[in-house]
Amino acid sequence: LNRYLNLTFKMNDTVPSPFYGLYRLDGYYETRYFDKNITDDSGNTSVKQFIEYVSFSTYKIINLEFPTPVNMTYMCQNVGVISMHSELHDTSEAQGASGEMLPNVTFTATNVKLNAFRPINITPGDFQTFLDCSARPSDV
Repeated sequence: LNRYLNLTFKMNDTVPSPFYGLYRLDGYYETRYFDKNITDDSGNTSVKQFIEYVSFSTYKIINLEFPTPVNMTYMCQNVGVISMHSELHDTSEAQGASGEMLPNVTFTATNVKLNAFRPINITPGDFQTFLDCSARPSDV
């Protein structure tokens, strides 16, 4: 059974100190294979295998998650919990059909390093200076 996770980042370069962050999180995980009788337009019936899966999404995140200056790498031991809309689907449905609404799913992650919008001169596999999510600026 397959799993899929897609993170979409966006950059805000309309501010004096440009930053990037998580704009959307989408994915799915397959839960089971099942057989179903299908009747074609001629009245012939056959058994076909389909896949049941759960899809989930944050949709667009207005206030970007994990805001990080463009010249830095986001690092976090624990990003907390992100709640997402979820639906139950199967591959016998028409594409784009609404599935059965499920309770929200939650996403958590530990030991995270994110490095989006990297300068061209950064070697692949290398990170920029880290911005630790647990660091709190001093207001003194």
